[in-house]
Amino acid sequence: MDSEQTPQRAARMRGRCWQELDEHRWWRTEFPETDPQAPAKLARVVIADVRARGATCPDELTG
Repeated sequence: MDSEQTPQRAARMRGRCWQELDEHRWWRTEFPETDPQAPAKLARVVIADVRARGATCPDELTG
């Protein structure tokens, strides 16, 4: 199950640069709004996550 939270899954998610699991069991990462590199950092997190899920094109991201 994709949402099962195990130490192994936590390690994988942190490896994709997600920082924490919130109270709703969503992984999140926060960057300061004043950080000019924040958009690029967030893009790297999202791309790493999408690639780790095996997506190769935008059509694979819609459900």
